[in-house]
Amino acid sequence: MHVSQQFLTIAADGMVMFWDMRVKKKDDKSGVVFWLPIYRIAMNSSEGSTELSGTLLSLDPAPTGDRASWFYCGTEDGELVCGSWVKAEAANPFGNKEEEEGGKSGSTFVQNRLRCQYGPVVALQKSPFFDDVLLTVGDWTFNVFKMGDGAEEGGVETPVLVGPYSKSYLTCGRFSPTRPGVFVIGRADGRLEVWDLLDHSNQAAVEHALGTDAVTAIEFWSDPGGGVQLLAVGDDKGTLHILEIPRSLRVARMGASHVKALLMRE
Repeated sequence: MHVSQQFLTIAADGMVMFWDMRVKKKDDKSGVVFWLPIYRIAMNSSEGSTELSGTLLSLDPAPTGDRASWFYCGTEDGELVCGSWVKAEAANPFGNKEEEEGGKSGSTFVQNRLRCQYGPVVALQKSPFFDDVLLTVGDWTFNVFKMGDGAEEGGVETPVLVGPYSKSYLTCGRFSPTRPGVFVIGRADGRLEVWDLLDHSNQAAVEHALGTDAVTAIEFWSDPGGGVQLLAVGDDKGTLHILEIPRSLRVARMGASHVKALLMRE
């Protein structure tokens, strides 16, 4: 089993940093340990004047090709950004070589960006079943995106599914790891929405009330034997709730191809 020794971080200043746990840490005379990133990039707009304030980060799993260096991030301004750690030349709107050499049009690590939420993106996740399907959550809606294949598209197209406006602010979301088309959304009023796209795409299949405190985190745990699936839910008062997912929402009744076909029709 391959264990990665590297990870990425993103910050509100638009800086994406690459860290390697194998790099030797250094300390000064006072004993303070310094650990520096092995690589860093600034996520600026193509004009180079605006920093993209990142909130969440998701890597593209493509092993080779143009997309091998791609990643996706959500921002505080509600944007979904496709980036690459290989810098691409930005288009020069003036068609003037001197402008390009002067660096005014510059170059950028941003491949494409689009508005997906009105407020900050609070959840961003790739589907466990489809490498080109992405879930974003923010404000009162969620979106399911189908990513493009060409670099000129920046890897992002318009959402294939936009959730209806919720009664309460949405705070988090996660795909089911065992059933294609199922995901769970957390709300600020303490409720969970379980969506099954093979059941309905315009309303939640199940709505469950945990309490009155805002849901802040969701994580699945599945028994390797397939007998039990649990959902860990945290709220803003520090309470951890453990729920068992019923068989009807954890066992796939149809193959992933049916969900893929549904998303292609949307």
